[in-house]
Amino acid sequence: MLGFGIFYSEVVDALKRLAVFGNLVETVDLTSEAHVHSAVDSSSPHDINIWFWLNSSIAKTKGIHIVWSLFESDVLAQDYIQNHLSLADVIWVPSAWGRGVLTSHGVPSDRVDVIPGGVNPSQFHPFFRPALRDPNSPFRFLTIGKYEKRKGYEPLLLAFNRAFGNSTSVTLDIKARFFINHSERKSELELVVKKMGLRNVNLVWGKLDGNAMFSLYNRASAFVYPSRAEGWGLPLIEALAMGIPTISTNYSGHTEFLRTVEDLFMQIAHSMVPIDDELFFSFWPSLRTLGARWADPSEDDLVRHMLGIHEDYDLAQSNALKASRLIRDHFSWQNSADQILHQIMKRGFLSVNYSSA
Repeated sequence: MLGFGIFYSEVVDALKRLAVFGNLVETVDLTSEAHVHSAVDSSSPHDINIWFWLNSSIAKTKGIHIVWSLFESDVLAQDYIQNHLSLADVIWVPSAWGRGVLTSHGVPSDRVDVIPGGVNPSQFHPFFRPALRDPNSPFRFLTIGKYEKRKGYEPLLLAFNRAFGNSTSVTLDIKARFFINHSERKSELELVVKKMGLRNVNLVWGKLDGNAMFSLYNRASAFVYPSRAEGWGLPLIEALAMGIPTISTNYSGHTEFLRTVEDLFMQIAHSMVPIDDELFFSFWPSLRTLGARWADPSEDDLVRHMLGIHEDYDLAQSNALKASRLIRDHFSWQNSADQILHQIMKRGFLSVNYSSA
């Protein structure tokens, strides 16, 4: 399951854990035509419908409509706004950055609520990280994300090569995958690494279970995330929750939680540039001519931070453990569920019958 799917499933599971309310939560598989027809036919004006994906059935379903909108671009397609968001009574976004993008497109601010995502603090925690690094083991940089231009793989690999070359004492672990054309995308990434002559880059491709992901994070000395744009940034918040010294861009959806740990991670300088990725435009073709932009991470700054975190690791690790506590305290999925309940009650969508509680 990729980032958006994990985001949505964790939110739903957190809602279902809430006493009494959890029994009222019903999920509908929008990939099943039979499930969708059944849900539309049985819907009532009292329903609260939370839509995680684009689906034309929103126009036929009775009740209040909340659309959860995640996006990585500072420009949105008009058909997305007019044919999907305009049908919502309320729009939820996970960050103040996302809210700003919507309002800049004319969406009334009183129709947009910020509901931050989260992390599972029981799964991602720092308590098994070694107190001190083993001087006989390589220093391991880790990055995680779909193999696409948006994730900043090219500047990362160039910076790593400049900083460490083929040093046997430093490695870069890449955990990557893609949701289509798996083998082709893997081969493309392998070829990029091969052409650069890097023998200290380790590729982990495909899906890992929870324990394997924990182990992957736990053995990392540092996490590096030169992403150009994110809807939320799940691998980044997981790494922070794990107490891993972190280097990251600070633009788009992940600003929502990075501002909580502003002085406890290394921020990659960036400039704003037009999006020029054909793969991105294949999913959002109407954005090709609209001037959409994202962050371009500085290769020089990546080199500086990677060398810096390697040379002064004790300070970086101390800051990372402070960041871990802040992230786990403020951004659990249960906190997300609590904020959902707060917002729908604040808007009067949900009333409580105390006599039957």
